[in-house]
Amino acid sequence: MRLDVVLSALMTALLASSVNAMAFCSAYRGGYNYETAKTTYPELADRINTVQDQGLTPWYTDNSPKDSLEKVITNLSSKCGTNTKIPMVVYGIPNKDCEAGYSNLGFNKNFDDYKAFIQRLNKEFPNQHMIYIVEPDALGLLVNGGCAVKHEYKKYVQYVLETLSTNPNAELYLDIGSWIISGNPDAAAKVVNEVWPKNSKLKGISLNVSNYKKTDDMLALCDQFATRTGRKDMKCIVDTSRNYRETPNGQWCNVKGAGLGVPPTQNTGKARAAYYMWVKTPGLSDGECTHENREQSMLGPRAGNFFKEYFEMLWKNGYLADKKATPSPPPKPAKPTETPAPEPSTAKPTETPAPSSAEPTSAPEPSTSSPAVAKTTMTTDSYVYCGTHPDKLALNAWCKQNCPSFCPEDLCQLNSCN
Repeated sequence: MRLDVVLSALMTALLASSVNAMAFCSAYRGGYNYETAKTTYPELADRINTVQDQGLTPWYTDNSPKDSLEKVITNLSSKCGTNTKIPMVVYGIPNKDCEAGYSNLGFNKNFDDYKAFIQRLNKEFPNQHMIYIVEPDALGLLVNGGCAVKHEYKKYVQYVLETLSTNPNAELYLDIGSWIISGNPDAAAKVVNEVWPKNSKLKGISLNVSNYKKTDDMLALCDQFATRTGRKDMKCIVDTSRNYRETPNGQWCNVKGAGLGVPPTQNTGKARAAYYMWVKTPGLSDGECTHENREQSMLGPRAGNFFKEYFEMLWKNGYLADKKATPSPPPKPAKPTETPAPEPSTAKPTETPAPSSAEPTSAPEPSTSSPAVAKTTMTTDSYVYCGTHPDKLALNAWCKQNCPSFCPEDLCQLNSCN
């Protein structure tokens, strides 16, 4: 065999190994709630620091104010070295979450808005090693038909996949609910194949976002779905933030007995698993859970708020405690990564807004854990979700009633509710 061919093959293998060995960028530190929790509960500070060091996942969403969103991506761009991978959820389709309406108050109102939204992201990270989880809710709603078809979700999904694929170092994963795959696998496979662009950077799907399903169960679904789609090389991301212990099937809200799962890693030991990631920030409440089974769910604070007892339970039942030793945190990028980044939160129940600050914030995670939950008013760290009436009067009235001691007076001036 020619020497140049052998050397070329060796260089390719070494390059691939180098890319696979890259650390996750840990610039996202869990946001306001974690920093406040460390002050309020100093006895938990070391454990919270350990969780922060593992690598969490920020959300790029039009549900955040534009100025905060700009801070999010510029912070990541400046803090994450080229020798790291940046995980990120992209969530910005106009009329998103169209059946439940929990998360549809973003500033993207049409296709032109969405194109600008995605192009801004792509401009900030044209060559960075990115791991994108793309448009939670969209695939499941497309499978169901109805409003997703009316609002042309397919067009938006195809656009974001094609645009972000122009980054040669991007990896894209379509988020899809595990109940969609298990409940209507043929329809789900059909939709995925319809939106999968040729020659794209789409690698597969993400599963278990903000949920509690066991990793092995999710990988079994991934295997089955790869067969259904005819894509034998399909890979999957699994959200392992709270799935270390077996929990009651069908429960999603502050589930009792849950534990911190395997920390974020690409060394999964499973051919089908590209990454295990903590997409849900551990220890943040799913909501008050007042309508859930009391034997299976814990009453908690509003969604997205730090839940001391739940964090303690997750730690006690989790991977880190079980192994009797904290794993070494991911190698630090060349640049410092201590500035807190935006904080995601679940989008089903309500969430109390944090004080206004210069720290970037992000919007609630979409309702990926359960297909049917009663509509409620929600907030993010910087502004209020006004239900079906996102007007200034409704927002300010809600704020004065629920958090008069610290709500900013100018919430509606953040380009979130108009």
